[in-house]
Amino acid sequence: MNIRGQLKDDILNGKAVLFLGAGASQAAGLYDAQGLANFLFSKANDPKEYTVFKDDLPRLVARLDKDTSFTRRWVNNQLIQYLRNRPNYSDLDTHKKVFQLDWKALFTTNYDLCMEFAEYEVELKRHTLLPIVDSKDTAPIVSTAEGKLKYFKIHGCVRELEQHPDSSPPLVITQSDFRESIKRNAPFLAELNRYPYDCSIIFVGFQAHRAENNLILANVIDTYNTISSSFHQPFKAFAVLSNVQTIDRSDIEDAGLTLLEGTFQEFVESVVTLQEERTKHLRVEGIERKIWIRADGKDVGLTIAEHKQFSAQFTSYYENYLEDETLKLEGIQKEKLVDMWKTHPSVVSQ
Repeated sequence: MNIRGQLKDDILNGKAVLFLGAGASQAAGLYDAQGLANFLFSKANDPKEYTVFKDDLPRLVARLDKDTSFTRRWVNNQLIQYLRNRPNYSDLDTHKKVFQLDWKALFTTNYDLCMEFAEYEVELKRHTLLPIVDSKDTAPIVSTAEGKLKYFKIHGCVRELEQHPDSSPPLVITQSDFRESIKRNAPFLAELNRYPYDCSIIFVGFQAHRAENNLILANVIDTYNTISSSFHQPFKAFAVLSNVQTIDRSDIEDAGLTLLEGTFQEFVESVVTLQEERTKHLRVEGIERKIWIRADGKDVGLTIAEHKQFSAQFTSYYENYLEDETLKLEGIQKEKLVDMWKTHPSVVSQ
């Protein structure tokens, strides 16, 4: 997979956001939407009146929801039993590697526990996972806790539903669920909207170009357009998908996405390779060569490797630096500046 340019730089500098879709769950061995529909249909003892919906998860759940013999609570219990069962996750190797890389945040529309199970089984990890399910709990949404990898589960979570069946946000499955979730998920989408000012957004195994996901994608693309016009940086959101048909390619391009064709596994392996190559390069490059900076009245020598390691944590000032930064911010609306500050305070403060 050819990861290059700004995307490569953002990934290596810990400034990339992953948005995981059903493809990431299927990589773990879980059912896709049709498989879940077949699973529920079978658990309901193959009701003949719903045979036409047995491959259509949203429509089947909508019917079962209204059927007093089942109801939505019955559907929830079946999904909880399936998705809480660790043996159903046959391959979490790729998910474990995600924790060995540096990400800004994770988002998902999946209700499963792929990332939670993977984190539990990883001994050495860069971050501790912080799942966020309830959009009313605003404190963790905007937090900047050191060492915490925020994981926004915007369509609900089976673990949360099991522990708090009456107060947990519902799983978003039916068309009615999607409509009702729009207002509820506004804080999550607002948080997603802040990241493109400073990060690349990568939709992995998520059909971002589909009409039902317009609201999610529109937030990201609008921000990228603002960046492009204000900073002259032609950023785009990225989509990692495999076996893309011609008509979908056209839709992806029209949606403003850059396609990286491949699977979730191939994408993560490519990122691991980039990280290994960078580490090897820095090790060789940084043995002897030094650069000198002045700090607290003293000249300090840093190896090239040390400078690259710490450059994300400090800014090297130069003559007319502040004037250049001010020009970059001219013409941006105040609310956009606020969003930029929340994501990367030093840029706007300077």
